[in-house]
Amino acid sequence: MSGIGLNREDEMKIGIVGSGSIGRGLAYAFAGKGAEIVLIDIRPEALEAAMEEITALGTKAVAKGKLGVEQAFVLATRIRTTTDYADLAECDLVIEAATENIRIKCDILREIEKVVREDCLIGFTTSSLTRTTIAEKAEHPERCYLTHPFFPAWRNPVMEVVLTGNEVNDRRLIDLLTLLGKVPIVVQDSPCLVGNVLFCGLMNWALEMVEMGWGTVAQVNAILADRLGGGGVFRVHDSIPGSNLLTLVCLQTLAEHLNGWFKDLYVPRAELVNHAESNELWLCPDDDATSYSREQEERVIKMMWSKLEIISDRLVSVGIVSAFDLNWIARNALGFMANPIRGLTKDVKVEVENAGIAVVTVFRPPVNPLCTNALCELAEEMTVLEENPEVHGIILSGFNGTLAGADIGELAALRSATEMAEFPLRGQALGLQIQRMTTPVVAVIDGPCLGGGAELAMSCHFRVVGLKAVIGWPEVDLGIIPGNGTPVRLTF
Repeated sequence: MSGIGLNREDEMKIGIVGSGSIGRGLAYAFAGKGAEIVLIDIRPEALEAAMEEITALGTKAVAKGKLGVEQAFVLATRIRTTTDYADLAECDLVIEAATENIRIKCDILREIEKVVREDCLIGFTTSSLTRTTIAEKAEHPERCYLTHPFFPAWRNPVMEVVLTGNEVNDRRLIDLLTLLGKVPIVVQDSPCLVGNVLFCGLMNWALEMVEMGWGTVAQVNAILADRLGGGGVFRVHDSIPGSNLLTLVCLQTLAEHLNGWFKDLYVPRAELVNHAESNELWLCPDDDATSYSREQEERVIKMMWSKLEIISDRLVSVGIVSAFDLNWIARNALGFMANPIRGLTKDVKVEVENAGIAVVTVFRPPVNPLCTNALCELAEEMTVLEENPEVHGIILSGFNGTLAGADIGELAALRSATEMAEFPLRGQALGLQIQRMTTPVVAVIDGPCLGGGAELAMSCHFRVVGLKAVIGWPEVDLGIIPGNGTPVRLTF
């Protein structure tokens, strides 16, 4: 398979260079989506260890009922290990996940370009290097990308992507990664990717608070875990191999490129330098039960949020990332419980194009279920857009063209007849609101559009469907009548 027009996972052949935690994680995730994987490493023993871990992940998935025994076996057989770069020859995408060293990265790039097809895309996982630095060494820089996953790579769907500006290649890469189960978040090329700017800063500021005597490592970690989310920055560092050294490199890179007060935020704390050299753990198992005072909690959280908000505002103001995407990375890649940039939507993304067309996207990958918050945000955004004289039309869709029905988790949590009766009212009100709008609303569907999602599409003035669209109301098989007004719209 070559060129563009990918629409099936089992048509893909993906190469991954480096069988460490990121490489083996991506191999497992992509094979689980049906792709054929070529996993390459210069050390046969590293490949053997990678396959042992991949097999163990499959075994755990079977034990949890997420995979059948046969599925787990087939997944593992889709991954072929090798030490020979020539085996990458027929790959559609090759991702390097071997090193943060620019010299070695460029050596790997040369080996890849010797054997792959002209239309093969090449991605690089990195935390501190820019795309420009890597791509300037390439024969074909227009196909070289940054593709930065988050730990654990086999489970975390978020992937920061720096594009090349070649529209055809850029679209192919986004489509490939989406088919492979990732949620590509496009950011601009800059020293350190967005997630690392936030996460590494968090670590540095947490250490600063320990140095100032605001709490022990265990106490600061517990406060951040309880109030910020993500398990606590020290615990996360202990769980990711090599993270102390990687954080140190990122901090040094940022301190080198920033000026003034921003530079001071990223000058590495001495204790991090020591841990990067010794590879000691920050916490012991009993530290998870650490207590802290209300005064400590408020002091730590107030300071941490103030720094996160300032850095987040800067990332957005200089155009590195959109505010919505930064918040999405923070919540879904780093586990934050709240948005660093306040006052924005959580589940609905709105972009107004120069031609006066607003694109409204339900952004709850992978299938975009319509939870109560999403319905409320849609209603609010539709009101704002209807009142905006510069908006002449609205496109309504979901991530990857999919609009699922009601959020099953929310539905299952309903406990009374009153709650059940109230549940569809929000969907009914939103459908009626869209139907009565004077600004035309077009539903764009290119994936499953079911239940409440199909009813939402029916409320729009027009519908445009792609080849992958599937529209229906599966709830009728359970004896449930579509509750958001579709029977009426189909009748009249």
